Amino acid sequence: MTDGNPSKLGSDPTYEGLYDGLYGPSDSVLNVTEDRLALLFYFLPPKLWSQIAVESNTYHAQPIPLRVRAIRSQQRRNGGEVEDLGEIRRRLSRVSDIEAWEVLRVMGLLIARMLVPIGKGIAAHWSLKKVGALPTNRFNLFMTKNRFFPSWGTSTSVTSSHVPDDAPIMRDVELMVASGSKPSRVYDYIRTHTPHEVQMQDVYNMFAKLKKCGTTLSDEDQVAELLVKFNLEGHGNVSTVDENSRKQTAVVSIASQHMRKLYKRFPELLLIDCTHKTNRCNYQLCTIMVMDQFGNGQAVQHSVVARNAD
Repeated sequence: MTDGNPSKLGSDPTYEGLYDGLYGPSDSVLNVTEDRLALLFYFLPPKLWSQIAVESNTYHAQPIPLRVRAIRSQQRRNGGEVEDLGEIRRRLSRVSDIEAWEVLRVMGLLIARMLVPIGKGIAAHWSLKKVGALPTNRFNLFMTKNRFFPSWGTSTSVTSSHVPDDAPIMRDVELMVASGSKPSRVYDYIRTHTPHEVQMQDVYNMFAKLKKCGTTLSDEDQVAELLVKFNLEGHGNVSTVDENSRKQTAVVSIASQHMRKLYKRFPELLLIDCTHKTNRCNYQLCTIMVMDQFGNGQAVQHSVVARNAD
């Protein structure tokens, strides 16, 4: 167009003769034009759902190393708890993969948003007012609030991110916090042993609340704290507590990862330190035991310890 005059607009020979065949919708799409759902699946076939899901999962996994360093740098700037790179990487990698059916669900939500655009946010879909409410295909009728959600107390399963103060898991959390466990370990412990879907910020709030209380542990809890800390220090550390017939603690056994490796390599020889005067005569003994042909431990030598450096 020249000088805004449509009459001076001439034909452009640059694109002439590029295509002179038939044009219009293909026969395959014309067969589904009467069915809107079939028309949607024509342009969004299941194969495409799977491809989008695969590419989305790949897109999430590729930048994890960069995100790990960025998260730890942010933690250092905030001056709070700083996680190890491996722990942050495991937490980011724990996100569930996107499945193909989830892609279709997102498309359905986008279509619903397109048909009834509400710019006030998702909460407006449950508004009780006529202005901005989501219509239900009937005049003057609108969706009531919490139509698709159960009322409190109707479900026995607890999936809340909030952990009550009187929950049984909180005793373990208190021991872990007192023993110096990191928030990431407490996060993994809660997510593994309870249905509470806590986030890292919830765990940070627990740490701040427990440290603010500053409660003193009893002797029993201090022993339990030491055992929990020992188990968390190494993947192969194991501690067991055996009770007698009166439900009292009788024997506490601990085995470090290094000890178990040595025992696995040299099962025929085992050195036991008995320096806490637990024998009948209150002697500080160092006992050497061997495994007999039946796989049972047999004491072969007792040595009196003259001096205990501990």
